[in-house]
Order: sequence, then C-alpha cells, then structure tokens
Amino acid sequence: MLGDEAAEITPAGTRFLSDFGLDLSALSSTRRHFCRFCLDWTERRPHIAGAVGAALTKRYFDLGWTERMKHSRAVTITALGKRGFLETFGIGEAEVTDAVG
Repeated sequence: MLGDEAAEITPAGTRFLSDFGLDLSALSSTRRHFCRFCLDWTERRPHIAGAVGAALTKRYFDLGWTERMKHSRAVTITALGKRGFLETFGIGEAEVTDAVG
C-alpha cells in the first residue's frame, strides 16, 4: 500500500517476503526508512527503496540472481535470476531485460 512517501507492507506481503527469506523485524531497527516508494532518477521508473529494497537487492545477490558488472555500479541478471524472477514474481525475460537496460 502506497502513501505520499512511504509504502506499507500488507500482511500477505509480510508472509511473502518472510517466505522469500527476508527478516522484516530486523529491518525495522536500521537507520534507513523501512519501506519507501521511489522514482528512479535515471530511468524514471518506480522501485522499492529503504531497508526493504536493500534487503531484496541483497537477497537477489545471495541467490545468485544478480551479479555486479566489473568496474561499474550496474548489475546483470543471471540465467538463474531470469528463472527465479519468473517463478517467484511472475516477471518474464522481456520485463527483466527492459528493467536493466
């Protein structure tokens, strides 16, 4: 659920994120905002920011779904990640390719 500058995670979302491997209770003690809806300044596309967004990103790296490109802040989606995003989030290759460039 979205507010002006914050997002609230529903009970179903909390279960989903917990099943996905995120410890939401640990995230509430960080210095970051817990969960924010943010418009990416380069791509002009919305994304999840704050502690939840950072935890999701870390989880993608831990699962081997994403990898950092050498000498860059950019990331690439691995073959494992393409399958994982489709099976977990229903995001197909066209959407993943479009999202990363």
